[in-house]
Amino acid sequence: MTRFQFFKPLLWIALVSVGVSCKKNDDSVDTSIDTIFSEKYKALGWDTQNINKVGDPQKTKGGNAYVQYYSYNGKTLAIYHSNIGTFGLAAPDLVSKYDAIGQETFNKGALGYPTSDAKVCGSGCVYAEFEKGIILKSTAVSEAVTVYGDIYKKYTSLNRWDGVLGYPTTDELDLTSKRGRYNVFKAGQIYWNSTTGAQAFWGKSQTLYGSTGYDTGWLGLPTSTTSYYEGNRAYLTQFENGYIGVEDNGCGYYLNKAIKYPDGSSLKPVLADGKTIAPSNKCY
Repeated sequence: MTRFQFFKPLLWIALVSVGVSCKKNDDSVDTSIDTIFSEKYKALGWDTQNINKVGDPQKTKGGNAYVQYYSYNGKTLAIYHSNIGTFGLAAPDLVSKYDAIGQETFNKGALGYPTSDAKVCGSGCVYAEFEKGIILKSTAVSEAVTVYGDIYKKYTSLNRWDGVLGYPTTDELDLTSKRGRYNVFKAGQIYWNSTTGAQAFWGKSQTLYGSTGYDTGWLGLPTSTTSYYEGNRAYLTQFENGYIGVEDNGCGYYLNKAIKYPDGSSLKPVLADGKTIAPSNKCY
């Protein structure tokens, strides 16, 4: 797996807030922009690290912000300036990803402008924050990936890479069923649908869900995030048509909302096919 190029000394920075107009009525670059980039360049400490300016500032792809590129040992770094602020990305993987997806124009502004400089997120990991998400490069992937919108909000609620899911390993993708979107993480997934919202599942719950065909199987989409229930002594994940449970002893089981015990008081465990009654001693 290819490791990202990231220059750790560049993270020791002091942010500079500059209240200078950055846009003229024509397409030429305001001379004050040079001052903004020059001051940020020094604040980042790049002026002491053989980091060289490449060309002049240019407008970003949306036309309402600016970017100045720099070269360091043959790699491209960048400082972006918008009405949000001025931020430096000292990691070439993040710069190339942001530029490749269209900068602030990506998916009609789904990510937005940078709101932080590049930061470390553990051993072998670097990321930058944006208005609506992050771009992150870890040793778990060969290229930087994006997480944004409601999926990013859910990821944040689970303590991001320090939580149960770990690092993201894909960009946001279409579900196979085309009923929503999802991101894969090192230890789990987050699904999003306009009705069910963003829901996360991981570990054995993910394995059992996969055995049914994920979103194309009989369980349908997840309608809750995997949570521990003391009364059941199990982690439960609710889906449109049933449940997956994983008990403290590691035994997993399926419940179909349409299949109940004869007295109708509770659901009866089924096999992975969703319709065959499971033997009493069945343990996935």
